[in-house]
Amino acid sequence: MILDVNSLPAIFDRSNAKHSEFKPVYDSIMTGLGIVVFGGATYLTELKAMPRYLVLLAQLEKKRKVLKVNDAAVDVEEKRVAALCTDVDFDDPHLVAIVIVGRCRLVCTCDRRAVPYLKMAAFYPLPRDRPKVYSGARNAGLLNDRRLVQKCLAELQQNDSRY
Repeated sequence: MILDVNSLPAIFDRSNAKHSEFKPVYDSIMTGLGIVVFGGATYLTELKAMPRYLVLLAQLEKKRKVLKVNDAAVDVEEKRVAALCTDVDFDDPHLVAIVIVGRCRLVCTCDRRAVPYLKMAAFYPLPRDRPKVYSGARNAGLLNDRRLVQKCLAELQQNDSRY
């Protein structure tokens, strides 16, 4: 799953007011098959502004719970997506780019304003490519093994003797 940087405190900080809404995401990553997918210059820039979570992602990477997609490909796709929608409320073309490049079908965000843009059909080659969006505990049903992208599942199989 792709974790919008704005959702990281809600997921990983137990004292955050929204943590109970995002605890299922935490559980999926820490004890389930959830894998964090990220990449691109914009995402990394946002992440660097929150060094605590940059360190956390590095720790998760050591546990093989992170899949970093090609930065250059994400950056190119981000520019294409940004050109398709110039609405001033759309400030997450990098997330759409990660969805496309990483073939990831699940985005976790605290930004409800982003949801319609994340699902905008014009960005995706096929309707099935549009992601589902986790924005609170009511979406916990999205956190299942079916939502793991093929790339993530292959990564798990390669690094986990259970498969």
